[in-house]
Amino acid sequence: MENLLTVDHLNIITKKKNIPLVNNISFNVKRGEVLVIVGESGSGKSITTQAVGGMLSKNLEYNAEKIIFNNRNLQSTNKKEWLKIRGNELGMIFQDPMTALNPTLTIGKQLNEIFIKKRKYSRKKATEQSIKLLKSVDITLPETRMKQYPHELSGGIRQRIIIAMALALSPDLIIADEPTTALDVTTQKQILSLFNRLKEESDSAVLLITHDLGVAAEIADRVAVMYGGEIVEQGEVEEIFSNPKHPYTIGLLSSLIKSTTDKGKELYSISGTPNTGIKNRKECVFVDRCPFAMKICLEERPKIYEEYNHDVSCWLEEVR
Repeated sequence: MENLLTVDHLNIITKKKNIPLVNNISFNVKRGEVLVIVGESGSGKSITTQAVGGMLSKNLEYNAEKIIFNNRNLQSTNKKEWLKIRGNELGMIFQDPMTALNPTLTIGKQLNEIFIKKRKYSRKKATEQSIKLLKSVDITLPETRMKQYPHELSGGIRQRIIIAMALALSPDLIIADEPTTALDVTTQKQILSLFNRLKEESDSAVLLITHDLGVAAEIADRVAVMYGGEIVEQGEVEEIFSNPKHPYTIGLLSSLIKSTTDKGKELYSISGTPNTGIKNRKECVFVDRCPFAMKICLEERPKIYEEYNHDVSCWLEEVR
């Protein structure tokens, strides 16, 4: 299957002080697949997708060997071209359903605007399409929801509406930034079930950001694990969960409650505090917290060891 999105050697820094936030990461998303980038807060997940979507903050800048989407070089894309790409080819689902919608406009006006501006539909046809779209994401009483304002709706319904907006024009790629974070557990499960159904019914690929390994296990085809601005391990979801190789991935999986038989057992936690910045370009980004750290880890960044469907950046692979 061909790559829809290819990101090679992406770096993101702050403009004023040149502080590195994301270092030399590479990944791809194939057509129709779900790639989940998982990691702690501050690891660089969100700004990575913002760079891909042309929405990076003005105080940050990036460079990359290449960022190719739909056979187009995104690094040379201008503002006018981005307006055509977003919505039509690239859909965005933002992190907080409470603030992602315009509080001064009804849901109907916000949905209709997509079809009127992007597809040149009449208001009547746009309304019909919007109602159909709300039904597709399991929203009851869609005609009533069209007349309501965001503050009149629950967080779960708002998130479904945001998903509907991202799907409106059948984009090739949907970027979803922590789509379940602000929701209660029951609603999270419903949203993940919705993603799984849409995955089966739609040809759209998904690049999803989360800190929750449970979310990754639920919907991912492949997983990329980020720590301190770097991708330390990536591969097919079954391989990552059954055969983790990087000490950080092993630590994350060890900290999960696996079953009710774990009751009374002390939960595992990774020692130290998260590295939210790239402090030293020479040493391994995880060396301060790694229980297996060796001398070479302090002297040189590990290279990427590639196996079939499984890559890891760790010197332990040299001695295994």
